Amino acid sequence: RSCNLTEAHVVALRLYTTAAFQSINAPLRDLERFANKVPHPLPVTVALIRDALGKLRAVEARTSKSSSDAEQALELYRGMKNVKATKRF
Repeated sequence: RSCNLTEAHVVALRLYTTAAFQSINAPLRDLERFANKVPHPLPVTVALIRDALGKLRAVEARTSKSSSDAEQALELYRGMKNVKATKRF
């Protein structure tokens, strides 16, 4: 609530957590589309996600216990398709 996210922000973020992320990411990575100045097919969704992330980051920066918290390393893990961990892992 302290982020002042609108319902549209939340819907855009929730949409991004589904398989729809491919429809959002692929055009952003399409260099040919960019070179030809073709607009993103979901420009409002991308703008809402960008704005929401900015608001969330701002709240995190304000609420961090100290400035060193913001600089502390954090390990994040990402799922990868068709990749298996070795038994040693």
